[in-house]
Amino acid sequence: MSTTISIPQIAVLITEQLFDYSRSSTKAILEGNDSRAKKLLGRFSKNAERDRQRQKLQFHLFIPYLAVAVVALHDSANFRSHAKQIVDEIVSLFYEAFNESSKPIDGGLVIGDEFIRDQTERDIILAELKLVNPALANPTGLPRMGLTAIADMLLERRLNEYRVMWIDDIMRMDQDGFIALMPTRVYQHWSGGNPRSFESLSFNILLFGGLITLSTTLAKVFNLMDLKI
Repeated sequence: MSTTISIPQIAVLITEQLFDYSRSSTKAILEGNDSRAKKLLGRFSKNAERDRQRQKLQFHLFIPYLAVAVVALHDSANFRSHAKQIVDEIVSLFYEAFNESSKPIDGGLVIGDEFIRDQTERDIILAELKLVNPALANPTGLPRMGLTAIADMLLERRLNEYRVMWIDDIMRMDQDGFIALMPTRVYQHWSGGNPRSFESLSFNILLFGGLITLSTTLAKVFNLMDLKI
């Protein structure tokens, strides 16, 4: 017997799962036994700096988990036709949650150069800033920015990139020597580090485990629900 659920209700349910999974992965990655990130985090004596590092990683991890949810929605006969509406609701909840959580940390602002490591994304942000106010587009670096402003410029781009890579990963996962590509790309966005490093591989394995578990869980849940319009 299926459960009937509305678009706002399914959006809240999925968003809660995305935050749970991204928090869990953040903890595992930052506190892993051999994690360079753990050693770096251990140097921070102030709780505020630790909070900044956790917030940064969770922001970066929420988006790949959202990409997995988008693919699961499009694969579901019950939710496919309303996937866009559901995702729009999830993104609104994402903005609201990060707005609230980031306010106590530096007034919700982050250091652009520390937060955005990918050069292509830096160029996109600089171009956007130049359109808004040429004085903000400093070619030597990014200014302090709000998380929602960063999401406005990068979330859709990342989401589309991760979604395509995730579908490819799922299709290849039974092959010998399989290494997921999407988690490696997330690592590059978060750290700007070498995608062939041991840390990248450890990050990949930890994140892929969470992503595939979420994918399986959502597929089962969606099969038990019907949408109420």
